[in-house]
Amino acid sequence: MVDEARLRAVREAKARFGDELLKNPDVHGIGVGRRRIAGKKTDELAIVVHVQRKRPAEEVPPQRLIPKSVRYVNRDREEIEIPIDVVERPIPVPEVECGECDVDLEARVRPVPGGYSGGPPTTVSNGGTLGGWLWDNVTDQIVVISNDHVFGGTAGTDISQQSIFDGAALPADHIADVLRSGTLDVSIAAPVSDDVYELAIECGGPGVYEFAEAQLDMIVQKTGQTTGLTCGIVDLVDYDSGHYGSHNDLWIDGDGNDFSKGGDSGSLYLERDHPDGHPWRRVVGIHWGGAANDGVGHPFQAVVDDLDLTTVCVGVLRSLIDALFGDDGDESAGEGSQSKAFRSPAWLQIVEKGSRWPYRRRRRRRDFARAAEARLRETERGAQLVDLVHRHRVEVVQVALSADGRRALRATLGSMARRVVTTDDLLAYRFEEQDVANVRRLIAVADRIGGEAMGEATEYAVELVEGAAGRTLGELLG
Repeated sequence: MVDEARLRAVREAKARFGDELLKNPDVHGIGVGRRRIAGKKTDELAIVVHVQRKRPAEEVPPQRLIPKSVRYVNRDREEIEIPIDVVERPIPVPEVECGECDVDLEARVRPVPGGYSGGPPTTVSNGGTLGGWLWDNVTDQIVVISNDHVFGGTAGTDISQQSIFDGAALPADHIADVLRSGTLDVSIAAPVSDDVYELAIECGGPGVYEFAEAQLDMIVQKTGQTTGLTCGIVDLVDYDSGHYGSHNDLWIDGDGNDFSKGGDSGSLYLERDHPDGHPWRRVVGIHWGGAANDGVGHPFQAVVDDLDLTTVCVGVLRSLIDALFGDDGDESAGEGSQSKAFRSPAWLQIVEKGSRWPYRRRRRRRDFARAAEARLRETERGAQLVDLVHRHRVEVVQVALSADGRRALRATLGSMARRVVTTDDLLAYRFEEQDVANVRRLIAVADRIGGEAMGEATEYAVELVEGAAGRTLGELLG
């Protein structure tokens, strides 16, 4: 177990002294991790300093000597001493070019899950790994993520699968167009049609359904197009090498094995085992480079904050609800535009007719879906309903993205949307016989598409609407 108070102290020391340590020409990276003695990790936390070659102190010029510790006074006016551990490590480099691969992740596949080869024309880069599919809050659509140094970062750039370096040809293998890059080494691209993507990550589970913060000693896995499925251990947090200006990267220890090779850039770091036993794995980072057997990547929460992304589950449901119930952030809001927005959301019209540029529109505010969820959580049964949706997020997305599921959801929520303006109206909504029939149709679709995994959720829904006609939603949940 990591001593959280001590970890905070070491992180504060790294933030205070990191820039000064990086000025030393022998230092190429620093982070926060466990101190090593004779090459073995100890329980002591330290600022870990990476140098290319570790030399005896007597061989180092005095002005280049790295201190054994740093001291500072914290907010409680206590003097804190933090050790510095100097470790010999190669400089991490972006991993783009392809190499030997024992797993056939360089092949052409349709639909495309995360972990496979992809990239732009060779004049931009040699390609890398398509990390996985997420939801873009800016344009309200499903997008694929990789590194900026893989996709190239120029809006409108064609992305093929597999990469052209691996044998793809444009336009036949064109699957997406670059939307934008972030300030970190990340870019996203919009699919050219809704039949090219598969939300799963090859060898990694159903897909990107939850994010988490990487912890020291966490076991993670990644699926890269060159090395396939590999595991490593989070060795350093807050790692700083100056790559794209990031100061809080992750250093992944290959634990004696080769964690990554050229071509793995863009692959996602997944927590190997979900702490709550869910079938999906939490995403903790995105790989951008390697050093010998180790890997380096950005923490994923920083990535989604940088690009304004979320999971497909959250994005699909919020977009659907906000489109149905209107949005005061859209100048064209009104009953007619509400129905139009649902019939033709951005995530179904990704490319304008006759154009290869990604479909774009003005960003909408997303207040109602969040407000409705918060209001439902105020009641015990409402909180149970929200938790069921989150627990069965994989199946919920399958239902929401299917043709029958979309129609059933529209029928179920459509009549409600015409009479609901505020969350008070939502709880005061009185169910009619037709509403109950619509819910039962939705339950039947969920049973068919989600299968046994949806059993808990559909049983709850059946119980909720039993005798619902004539009662308000607030009464049903009260």
